[in-house]
Amino acid sequence: MKTISLLAISITLTFMTLNPGLALAKSPTTAPVVVADAGGQGGNGAGGVTRGGKTMTFFTAKIVVSPEELTKEEIPNLDSTINFIYQSNVFSSKIKAKLMGLLIPSQRHTYYRVPKEYFTPTILKRLLEEYARISQQPVVETELFAITDTSTSQTFLLPSFYDLRKKEEQMAVLMHEIEWMRHPNANGKQIVKLETAYQGLFENPNDPNRGYAMALALEGMEGAMRFAIRFDSRDGGSLVNRNTLRNGDDTFLLTALNLFGDAYTACVKDRNDGDTCSELALPQLLQLQNAFPKSLLLRALGEKSANKKLSLWLTFRDKIGRDQRAYFPEVMDHLNPQMSAEQAYNKILSMPLVFAESNPNSDWNLVAKSPEGFIITIK
Repeated sequence: MKTISLLAISITLTFMTLNPGLALAKSPTTAPVVVADAGGQGGNGAGGVTRGGKTMTFFTAKIVVSPEELTKEEIPNLDSTINFIYQSNVFSSKIKAKLMGLLIPSQRHTYYRVPKEYFTPTILKRLLEEYARISQQPVVETELFAITDTSTSQTFLLPSFYDLRKKEEQMAVLMHEIEWMRHPNANGKQIVKLETAYQGLFENPNDPNRGYAMALALEGMEGAMRFAIRFDSRDGGSLVNRNTLRNGDDTFLLTALNLFGDAYTACVKDRNDGDTCSELALPQLLQLQNAFPKSLLLRALGEKSANKKLSLWLTFRDKIGRDQRAYFPEVMDHLNPQMSAEQAYNKILSMPLVFAESNPNSDWNLVAKSPEGFIITIK
């Protein structure tokens, strides 16, 4: 057997708070711990934990693990996790490659099993007590499932991991470990948010709301928008011809004016700043969500509006082929001189918006192009 001392290594501890009233355990809560050698020899000395600029004592704990690295086939439900990631339409190809590259046992990430007979109650008690002290969370109803050394990318699967009865729980723990490897400086709340989304998706892979939550947690609003567009564009979905929403016999043409309403578009015209005006689009978007309740696109746009992240840009191609930012008071100079500025502005905002890219790895854009060369981009 091989002895691993939790001294002078950087580790993450994977915990799960168990609720006896639920059939499925809640998502794990975690605490990143950096353990520094305090001068002891042979693993018997004191250790120090640096967290938030404060140094605290850490009990020396020796964990005996199997000497051989685990293969993919020896890790419960690792194959299921890899296959799920590969087949899911929630993840972009870029993210799939990153996740699968870390999941598979390799020089980048090795796995070891901690035999139950060597994981003593004393070691577990010390780890839980230290977790509770550092995280300021009670140890009652808390269980430890895995330890990952983020400096060496070694994961130690504890006996309790093998005792989990549902594969979705084991899959969530495995994803938890690689997210700590991807984000070693993240805080516990960020990792818990990701793990909650993973487990929700594993349990309900066909639920679009779980897919949306996963994409949002993993890739932010850009990922959520890509998923929303793919979902709305599927056969029988809300989006038809890439520019029209449908609910039964009701249809709705996507234009900037229709989507965001008069208050937002007037604000953008006056300020040339979509972010500043962002919240003004929310009332119109909420009304549209009521009319087209299955559309995730409208949900995503509403969230961008509420978070002041909705942007509307007007550009035009100059004589030498460069894209230039066009400010709305200047619009009339580039359109039919017989039009008023207001007429020119409304004409542009009434142009149908379509998706500029269908590639799932590209940034999403809603774009409208006028015959005069103006381009509206919603981001």
